[in-house]
Amino acid sequence: GLRHMRRLGLTPDYLIGDFDSLEGELPEEIPVERYPSEKDDTDTALAVKKGLTLGCEAFYLYGCLGGSLSHTVANFQLLIALAKQGRQAVLVGDGTRVYGVSDGSMTFGADEAGKISVYSFSGRSEGVTLEGLKYPLKNAVLTNDFPLGASNEFLGKPSRIAVEKGDLLLILEKF
Repeated sequence: GLRHMRRLGLTPDYLIGDFDSLEGELPEEIPVERYPSEKDDTDTALAVKKGLTLGCEAFYLYGCLGGSLSHTVANFQLLIALAKQGRQAVLVGDGTRVYGVSDGSMTFGADEAGKISVYSFSGRSEGVTLEGLKYPLKNAVLTNDFPLGASNEFLGKPSRIAVEKGDLLLILEKF
């Protein structure tokens, strides 16, 4: 992460993690929280926890898609954990954004384009409603063992995705 930030000319407020992939030395002018590589949390989870202690309400997580599939799934879990706490969070990657929704809804403007997939990320997601999309749903049940919500499409009008009870993972892909 630090290497990418340096390449973009950005300076982080904190450096948090085990630094097992760090090339070079840590900068002295930035506060560092170093953790052992054998730990329960991923480095991303540590950074999110730090953000929560600082009172952050929104999390934009870059560099958290692709690479290690196991870490990508762990990042999906972080999205749901943040959604359950009422925090906004998004994983941002090349042409892809991923959101979590828990017992709530998310709206998108008419300018949103591309495909959106909606997956249950709990055993059962009840009262699922998809409005303003090519394939609408009303008060449906999605389960985590059947991909009913794969590859829906934006139609150039405002849209809304809601779940009354349960967790949804929203994957937006621009083609």
